[in-house]
Amino acid sequence: MCGSTVALALTAASKGEPVVAVCGLCNKCSALVVRKDSEIHKPSDLKGKKIAYVPGTMHHVLLLEVLRRAGLDPEKDVHLTRVDFFDMGQALSQGAVDAFLSGEPYPSLAVVNGYGRILAYPYYGDDIGTINAVMITTRDKIKNNRRLLQQLVNAHAMAT
Repeated sequence: MCGSTVALALTAASKGEPVVAVCGLCNKCSALVVRKDSEIHKPSDLKGKKIAYVPGTMHHVLLLEVLRRAGLDPEKDVHLTRVDFFDMGQALSQGAVDAFLSGEPYPSLAVVNGYGRILAYPYYGDDIGTINAVMITTRDKIKNNRRLLQQLVNAHAMAT
């Protein structure tokens, strides 16, 4: 069993991989982060700003939705900059980008380490749901190791 984004799990299943999602892995674990001292106070203030993202990820989808709802065109109104998730905090703290949208632990680290603040949690009740990652396994593992898989799901539920 492993964790994966919903997008990757769906892509694998659509290509015939024997994956099965057995439970949600996270619930609202992504955030749009800006510098602590930034004059950006709402998503529409991102116009003309440089935003770190990873193309093709769930966080990219969430970022596009934030921009759409703020009336911003991602191709004309902002500068999307490819930055790996683990480098986003450093890019923000050094001023290389004005914002990033990432999953945990990077938003919390930005806040705890004093260089970032949460601008928005990009979840909306009318389109993008709160679960963007899942625990996956194979049909064979469910058939042959159901009890063990249930223990893993229970441990995850208790931990979260």
